[in-house]
Amino acid sequence: MDVKLMTIGYPGYDQIMRVNLPPEVGETAIILDPPGIPQSTPGGCVNNIAVTAARRGVGTAPVIFVGDDDDGQNMKQALENENVNTSCIHFVKGGKTPGTFLFIEPSGGHQTYYFPGCADENISPEISKEILNGLEYGVITVGNPFHTRWFMNLLTDLNLPLVWSLRNDSHAFPNDLALMLLQQSKMIVMNEYEARTLVSNLKIGHLDAVFSLGVETVVMTMGAEGSKVIQENTMEVIPSVSPKAIVDTTGAGDAFLGGLLAGLCMGVPIYDAARIGATAASFVLEKWGSQTNLPDLMTLSIRFKKTFGKELDIWN
Repeated sequence: MDVKLMTIGYPGYDQIMRVNLPPEVGETAIILDPPGIPQSTPGGCVNNIAVTAARRGVGTAPVIFVGDDDDGQNMKQALENENVNTSCIHFVKGGKTPGTFLFIEPSGGHQTYYFPGCADENISPEISKEILNGLEYGVITVGNPFHTRWFMNLLTDLNLPLVWSLRNDSHAFPNDLALMLLQQSKMIVMNEYEARTLVSNLKIGHLDAVFSLGVETVVMTMGAEGSKVIQENTMEVIPSVSPKAIVDTTGAGDAFLGGLLAGLCMGVPIYDAARIGATAASFVLEKWGSQTNLPDLMTLSIRFKKTFGKELDIWN
């Protein structure tokens, strides 16, 4: 399968636990029984987006750095099980595979601690030219700034659309890099708080200023209120899709973006692609873990039709 979507960023195994409160300095929180997921599960925005799109039938390849330890090998196997192209996984000799520790308090708020391991080593990625032949989009998620710059320059040289999945992370996106990403990205995906922070940190005055820098589309996620697809002089609100239950929000934003980009790779207009993303995200909310409950194409199509009252040609 040709790779149409390539992602880059920090991988990791997620350890998700529920706690009774968000502790202040010097305060103890109690891990509730049972924890959200007693064992770690594959995660990281870079992988979550790739797996979501792969379940839509789109060829994906994450560019990641992992250790040559058991966790690194197991992550490769997990991605292969999802029909994700693993040729861009880099194994670092003697390195430690990254991990994420998420603590969720009763109101649903997250505290996240990330161990980057060997993913923060400044090693240049190696990607075969053949895998780039069918590429349609490159996605930058939170990750090592050295790798981000490398990938941004690669996509720019190939004249391929770059999608920036923004996070408020000054380590991953220092201001100078953030400004370059604004100038090179065709699409930016972020929530309202991240948008305000971006405008403030880069002193660009107003979000509309990004369009003068070369951005063509801003996708603003708003949680239960849905999302907005904003282009210069146009804006469409995309409603959220109701899940059967809200158990865990981890990875819902990644599922939204993975579904949206999968739709674009399949030739779906952007507003319907965003509806595909919203549908995919609704499934993630129903179980613990970012990839645990991602739907296959048929399962997603049933909920899409029920919610939006129409089918897409790709499912006929």
